[in-house]
Amino acid sequence: MTQLGHLAQKTHTAIGDLLLTEVPVGTVPIPDYRTVADAHLSSPSVNLLNSIYICERWQDWYRRYAINNGHEPLAFVGSLTTNTNLQTAAALVFCPTRVERGHAQAMDNLDRRAFDAGRGRGRECS
Repeated sequence: MTQLGHLAQKTHTAIGDLLLTEVPVGTVPIPDYRTVADAHLSSPSVNLLNSIYICERWQDWYRRYAINNGHEPLAFVGSLTTNTNLQTAAALVFCPTRVERGHAQAMDNLDRRAFDAGRGRGRECS
């Protein structure tokens, strides 16, 4: 690997970005709720941006998976506002997804199945 490749790897920077004449401006591609009263923050960290991009890829993958497997859209998606009561919101989300409240095992199973399916090792739901 070249010195440039090593530098890119150590700094979590794309090689192409190291060749630019100006530093690229990192913007958060989702609403940024890291501040109070719109206080100024420095640029988002590479780790924050990578986490967001990974989550966006997972969302895209699951959307395609759900569409390809005939899953119907969930009615609660897009229906909640910041004024929605927390208990009401939780009930709307938990019921259609059949996640039992207080059940760590259910969440672990859901997480494991999503991870396995994303890696092409999906199991049929029982």
